[in-house]
Amino acid sequence: MEKIKIKISMYGHLLNGKKEFYVKVYNSAEVKHCFYELFERFPGIKDKIFTKSDELRDDIRLLLNGVPIESTDVKVKDGDEICVFPVSAGG
Repeated sequence: MEKIKIKISMYGHLLNGKKEFYVKVYNSAEVKHCFYELFERFPGIKDKIFTKSDELRDDIRLLLNGVPIESTDVKVKDGDEICVFPVSAGG
């Protein structure tokens, strides 16, 4: 089993005020698998991060160990950190 840290800076009201979570996934799991346990614990957060077809929403970005990733199919390893944040727009 791999232990992965997920950091979500928004939606605190749906996450009981927490911003960091640790989840356990099987070896060779992908980023998307890391969210399954979190969605079971906090079902209201799923549609804020993923679409109904389980794709990453267009207004959400992910970092894996500080590096932007475009796909949730990227493999994770023990100790990895996933950061979730909204797309910012400004002018």
